[in-house]
Amino acid sequence: MRTTFNIGFVCRQSKVTKAGKAPVEMSIIINGKRTYLTLPMKEDPKSFQKLVASKKMNPMKEYLEQIYQKVVVAQTELVKNDIPVTAISLKDYIQNGCTTSYTIDDLFTEYLKILKKRVGVNLTAAVYRKYEIVRDLFYGSISNTKQVNEITNGVIANFYAELNRKYESTTSAAMMVKLKTIITYALDNGKLKINPFNSIKISKRTKEVEYLTLDEIQAIKSKSFNGRLEKVRDLFLFQCFTGLAYADMAQLTKEDFQFNGEQIFIKKCRVKTGISYLTVLIDEAVEIVKRYNFELPVLSNQKYNSYLKEIADLCGITKPMHTHIGRHTFATYMLNKGVSIEVVAKMLGHSNIKQTQHYSKLVDKTVFKAVEKL
Repeated sequence: MRTTFNIGFVCRQSKVTKAGKAPVEMSIIINGKRTYLTLPMKEDPKSFQKLVASKKMNPMKEYLEQIYQKVVVAQTELVKNDIPVTAISLKDYIQNGCTTSYTIDDLFTEYLKILKKRVGVNLTAAVYRKYEIVRDLFYGSISNTKQVNEITNGVIANFYAELNRKYESTTSAAMMVKLKTIITYALDNGKLKINPFNSIKISKRTKEVEYLTLDEIQAIKSKSFNGRLEKVRDLFLFQCFTGLAYADMAQLTKEDFQFNGEQIFIKKCRVKTGISYLTVLIDEAVEIVKRYNFELPVLSNQKYNSYLKEIADLCGITKPMHTHIGRHTFATYMLNKGVSIEVVAKMLGHSNIKQTQHYSKLVDKTVFKAVEKL
């Protein structure tokens, strides 16, 4: 990309002091971003205009020429030291003889501060926390006191390799996407000159979607549970019959259950993404919410998953039981019953059908065969 560069000098009437003079300022514009540097020289604004416009050399023009030469030297030094030439970095160099230190910690602190303002608006606290986790892991890969331009391609490649050793590919890929977002912010704001993600390909291998069959659902429904396990069983089956993520189910109130004639439906925005979803309750889901007078019991996600594993063991289910498997089961069932992928995407709160397509490859017609009425 071609760099646009412009240096100008102004002496503004609005800044005139009681002595009748205003400071001379240098305007630095690089790639459309402007900053001002106040110079020691002061002059009457009208006199300044005449002196600058004069075809003859005068002390003011000589002074401005000296300042301009300092700009040229500063620009050369920035390029020589592989520091991005921005309006801010140029100003820092002219003022201090060097650029202001900008560490890796400065970058993450600045970006996370911006993200935090979005929490509760168009970002969830859970997603914000994931960025904090990426930060903490990255600090384990490179010292956060190092300059941001020390984030090289090798650093990124090494960090990605470390993630792949510790986590599943989908998890490490999601973390890398978040890190790339932060690096892009640094590039866009002149904190980095060279993109360290060049040649880094984030690979996200598609995981086989786990879902429950008719026999497995029936085993859970027919098993007798007491106390906490009974509540967990009901919550899980409600997920299977509605497609709700646990975070969305946990947020439901009585007022969220709406009526359209004899039908009961839920229309809200997902906690995770803010995307709108609409799901109509089938008979089994209605039976569950009525059992609790439309106030489903709430557990922490961690305890919920732990109890689900206990239920799986008691029911002889060998598949990994977790909150998402209920959502997967619902999506698979709906698609196998002929519901269009666009409608299923809306029910799940997906922003586009691409997110829903990996369910469409499944053709097991036995899922929820006992549930005949949609």
